[in-house]
Amino acid sequence: LEIGEWHIEDDVWVRLAKYEIDGGLINFDFEIWNKTDKTLYFSLQPELNFSMTDNNNNQYEILEAHTRKITVEVNERGIMMSGFKSTTVQFDNDPLYTPGVTDLFITMEYLSEIDRAIFHVVPGQ
Repeated sequence: LEIGEWHIEDDVWVRLAKYEIDGGLINFDFEIWNKTDKTLYFSLQPELNFSMTDNNNNQYEILEAHTRKITVEVNERGIMMSGFKSTTVQFDNDPLYTPGVTDLFITMEYLSEIDRAIFHVVPGQ
């Protein structure tokens, strides 16, 4: 999925809302939209729920690993944040600048009602 495209599982929608390369970090903000008829309660654990590779199959390290309990009310829509940061997940940007890296693939797994979603980013676009 590209930035802004919704991944839908049942009545829970999630998308990569934005990303930012900031110094040695790559920050990703994911938005969740609860279209169910019940309140969702879950723990966001970046080191368990997210991973990232690039088109050269390099693995990226998660820098921020604080767990956060999240409540999403019925029909509520908003950015998921973890720990004390104002972003969902942060990765070290090494090896982003190695020759031949053109695409990033962020995998979200086992997060609330989302079993697995893969998001695609072209750095610099």
